[in-house]
Amino acid sequence: MNEDLLALRPHPSKAISDAALAIPDLINLSIGEASFGAPRKILDALRNAVSTEREDARTFDRYANSRGTPALREAIALRYERLYSVRVDPATEVLVTHGAAEAIWLAVFSLTNAGDDILIPDPCYVLYDGIPLSLGRRPVAIRTTAESGFRIQPDQLRAAITPSSRLLILNSPANPTGTMYDAGELEAILAVATEHGVTVLHDEVFDRVVFDGSHTPLARFDPVLRTTIMVNSLSKLFGMTGWRLGWMVARREVIDQALKAHTYISLAVSTLVQDAVIGALNDAEIDLEVENNVSALRQRTARITRELEALGGFDFPHGAPRGGFYLFPRITGLARRLGLDGEPSPSEAVTRFLMDECGIAVVPGNVYGASGEGHVRLVVAAPDAILDAALTSMRSVLGLPEGVTG
Repeated sequence: MNEDLLALRPHPSKAISDAALAIPDLINLSIGEASFGAPRKILDALRNAVSTEREDARTFDRYANSRGTPALREAIALRYERLYSVRVDPATEVLVTHGAAEAIWLAVFSLTNAGDDILIPDPCYVLYDGIPLSLGRRPVAIRTTAESGFRIQPDQLRAAITPSSRLLILNSPANPTGTMYDAGELEAILAVATEHGVTVLHDEVFDRVVFDGSHTPLARFDPVLRTTIMVNSLSKLFGMTGWRLGWMVARREVIDQALKAHTYISLAVSTLVQDAVIGALNDAEIDLEVENNVSALRQRTARITRELEALGGFDFPHGAPRGGFYLFPRITGLARRLGLDGEPSPSEAVTRFLMDECGIAVVPGNVYGASGEGHVRLVVAAPDAILDAALTSMRSVLGLPEGVTG
């Protein structure tokens, strides 16, 4: 068996979510899926494609171009120019992938060799250390704190870089913390990385799910993509996690090598799915639908943050999340209140308490890195009824702390 794979833990939040399916009436706030789903126009395009093509000439039954259909790559390039004034060559600098997860895997595999260092923020999305570990690379965590907004500082990055450093993975807006890097911060980080020959992968799957400020793609500061890779998908923004469609944007040399690996792994992404979503990326009606979804999510996030703070023991020293699907409260006060602060991991102890006593599944913060200890991650993109049921359960079990009238 592959020794690197044997040593790798299962995907934590997916394992919790899968286990939760077997528990009747469990309120599952562990997996990042939106309460909204695919825009109606995408579903209509899918139905139209299936119903109108002649059975003896159905193009969606055939392999797509391994790079992605030309029409979809052109739509991706147009999206970058329309939203961010970033120009991308759809013929040579775009690769359509099975979600952002495959794009991240391809970037690590293509740009690094066994034993190379991959720099990652701590805490961070679990794939950022899982993928390097599975490939025999060495993830190097850069510790952050809630008080600093969980953002890597340029001096920290400079101190972490060694001759073996090849890639920095940056997520903004971020999972699990909801933090976001402003344009000046991104430019400063890119400058340090470029100085030392380190490529930066910007995972921007929450690029339009922003509550405070505005998203800036790292490619804005690297128009020729010399040391920048962009990764995105339709999973979060359009509520289409099950469709598994994403993309990588990089310079031609990187795309050419990633294409080799992509072809050997999976040949190509579903032709039918690619054809169905072409119109989604640059459609004014869908843009408005997305804005309305994000507005509702912004209000929901603010409300749940206030409700948790009122319960007592859930603290947000980094402030409310600036984007994304998650809350990442510090729960050391709650652990102390429950007598769990002496446990080896208060995050895991509180997670078990919430599942066993409140019937709620969340993810312990330490699975995202050592800096996540003392926190839990819970999804606020769930339907209001699910979130309200979770709050009702916690109020019933925990009660309100002294002095809170709720």
